[in-house]
Amino acid sequence: MGEAADPSELLGGFDHFSSDRKRLMLGTYLAVLGAMPHPEIDLTGLDHHGHATWVEVGLCAAKILNAHGRGRPQLVPDRDRRFLVERLRAGRRGVWEANVGAHLFALLAVHEFDPGNRLIHDGIEA
Repeated sequence: MGEAADPSELLGGFDHFSSDRKRLMLGTYLAVLGAMPHPEIDLTGLDHHGHATWVEVGLCAAKILNAHGRGRPQLVPDRDRRFLVERLRAGRRGVWEANVGAHLFALLAVHEFDPGNRLIHDGIEA
């Protein structure tokens, strides 16, 4: 696939209060695609609560995807897995809150710890 991508280079001089979060999300997307290794971050300190709902879902999914991608699923507490599943279940629309990115990220994360979950099938069909 070529050289590994670097989220910091791709985002250039992007300076915003959410820059670190955006680098994490981009790095996770690239890792899931196989373009780079999963970001080395302290997953135990990553708190997804207190943000907009789509950000909470995205950060929770990123935490799960990075933990599993680094071979350390034990870094994700069961409450985070339940949070993600509950958010997907609570969605009243086909695509969670009409946010395709958060929706797909969440489906990928659920697939890591519960690949047979009906939410994945239903979410793909949405």
